[in-house]
Amino acid sequence: MTMRPAGAPAQNITSEQAAGLVTSGMWLDYGVALCQPEQFDAALAARADRPLNVKIRTCLTMTPRATIESDPDGRHFHLFSWHFSGYERRQHDCGHCHYIPLNLGEVPDYYRRFIDPVDIAVIRACPIDRDGYFNFGVANLWHRAVIERAKTVIVEVTPSLPYAHGDQNGVHVSEVDYIIDGGNSPLATLPNPPPTEIDRQVARRIAAEVEERSCLQIGIGGMPNAVCTLLLESGIRSLGVHTEMLTDGILALYQGGRIDGAAKTLNRGKIVYTFALGSNQLYAAVDRNPDFHCCPVDYTNAPHIIMRNDRVVSINNTTQIDLQGQAASESDGHRHISGTGGQLQFVRGAYASNQGKSFICLSSTYEKRGERRSRIVFNLTPGNVVTTPRSDVMYVVTEYGMVNLKGKSVAERAKAIIRLAHPDFREGLEEQAYQHRLIPRGVSFDVPAGRDHGSTVRNIQMNTIANGSGASDVILVRENRHGVVKLTLNRPKQLNALCESMLDALQKEMDAIAADANVRCVVIAGAGKSFCAGHDLLEMRGKADEGYYKALFDRCGRLMQSIQALPVPVIARVHGIATAAGCQLVGACDLAIAADTARFAVSGINVGLFCSTPSVALSRNVSAKRAFDMLVTGRFIDASTAADWGLINEAVAESELDAAIDRKTGEIVSKSAAAVRYGKAMFYRQKHMELGPAYEYASDVMARNMMDEDASEGIDAFLSKRPAVWKR
Repeated sequence: MTMRPAGAPAQNITSEQAAGLVTSGMWLDYGVALCQPEQFDAALAARADRPLNVKIRTCLTMTPRATIESDPDGRHFHLFSWHFSGYERRQHDCGHCHYIPLNLGEVPDYYRRFIDPVDIAVIRACPIDRDGYFNFGVANLWHRAVIERAKTVIVEVTPSLPYAHGDQNGVHVSEVDYIIDGGNSPLATLPNPPPTEIDRQVARRIAAEVEERSCLQIGIGGMPNAVCTLLLESGIRSLGVHTEMLTDGILALYQGGRIDGAAKTLNRGKIVYTFALGSNQLYAAVDRNPDFHCCPVDYTNAPHIIMRNDRVVSINNTTQIDLQGQAASESDGHRHISGTGGQLQFVRGAYASNQGKSFICLSSTYEKRGERRSRIVFNLTPGNVVTTPRSDVMYVVTEYGMVNLKGKSVAERAKAIIRLAHPDFREGLEEQAYQHRLIPRGVSFDVPAGRDHGSTVRNIQMNTIANGSGASDVILVRENRHGVVKLTLNRPKQLNALCESMLDALQKEMDAIAADANVRCVVIAGAGKSFCAGHDLLEMRGKADEGYYKALFDRCGRLMQSIQALPVPVIARVHGIATAAGCQLVGACDLAIAADTARFAVSGINVGLFCSTPSVALSRNVSAKRAFDMLVTGRFIDASTAADWGLINEAVAESELDAAIDRKTGEIVSKSAAAVRYGKAMFYRQKHMELGPAYEYASDVMARNMMDEDASEGIDAFLSKRPAVWKR
């Protein structure tokens, strides 16, 4: 560590005297987040003879700057920020704050090699310790690099700052020119709102990819923090942390006993970070706690250091991504929002790590001026800054699925990313992709050369099972046979009740199938004596939080919608009973074939619970009066009645059930995959339109279908009286 010798022993002066050292044209450095000075800034703003054109470097300013608030015309003070907070974003919008492009982990080198020595560095720090150091608290970053070459160094002593153990996390009194009193005001906090259901849906996919002994980097935002919540609930242990930002989500994992750092190569047993922002509980937990290790940012963020830990998992947000995989995470056109931060460096470091993974996550849509818009786009918004290039992006995750882009061609990327978009935008994105040749016509990715897609069976295991079974219990069985995926619910002792783990397993499979062009049809079946007895009431009983039930039913509803959103038909194979959410599952499937001994009911009313969510699927299959009768009586109907009412397609002898399913899937697989995909999306969308718009939309789809190679082949084959050979 390079030490800066001060010209004379440090002097204690007032904040007003310190502010008097500033002259016009100077560059000041305020440091980052909680280290930014408060008393000095207020005194500088209050000077009667305020200097002109003073430029102040900042980063993540958490409280209003008195200098900026006192200078609405911008004649005296301007902020230059390495990463925007909400406050800096607002000041940028009115021309008072300007962004400095970077990779965050490179900033110490910028100060040492490229930036002229700052005129005055003013850093807020803890009171002097017994070794003569003023500790930087929970913000290390590049403060040492600034101080090494600064012309003048001022420390604003603030007892309320937490004392953070770490490397190079302080300045010695021999390096300091002036010391001022920073008071003991409360520290700025960063709100940590509860995750939304979309946050949890995205987080659930990422959490399923995190193995024990992984080393985490958690970015800022609701989705990365939601991953921490899901990991805490999953029971996974022996995690490590090497991150840029220390968050409340990481603290929850630490306090829950999930983090021990035992598998780390570097700083074994330590939670390594370069700054912390969050709640007062976070600051209190870090204070003088040797488990937390605050390091310079060129150590935490350098890819060649990150990669030295095994199984690094990097999780970061983006705001927009195009069909080639370019992630724009920091601007909205030419309006700057945040910054590059460490996203790109952690993406690269995680990829280079042994068994490492990096995830870029986003919600599929957002609201702007009352209009829903897609975050997945054909072209990025003009002016948008690419934070992570397409060549670096690994996993992309939305509430509709997850895809690994590594090794994929532009066409494969476009097809995969379109499946992550909201269903309302997929058709338009696909049309643009074909029009501009991102997806070429005449090329199929359905059957890669040398790969056998004949028949495989895969057991899906969950970390926790609601019925108390062991962690290795098979809760869902997937069979792949010549383009047909069969998903068998495998809780026969509980009549295949939909526990939370079952819902998660089904949702994960739906997302995987949506992104797999090899799948032509899906069959959902139940093991044992019955199809599905609905939600697991034993698991649900006694929860005191209404939010738990809302989240549970939202998850189930989204699963049902995912079935309809799949581009391939889904068939329910029903035997025994299908009750409540089990009946809902039958109604959500595109087709249903049942044994003649099967029975159906929405029986929640019998236990004091109206089957509200099952009623959505039920009422879309049978008439209103018949549906309401089932809902208010809870009575069973037999398979013959279910077929007459339209809940299922047909009832067959139980001994003939599998043969009937095979016939139906065979008929579907023999048809053009492209035509089926066009048709399913069109069929459900037009049902909600008025007659005129429905015909107009259907005409558009049919015209587009006519331009498809399979349509040309099918018509030629029909006229030539030969079997068609489908290309897609």
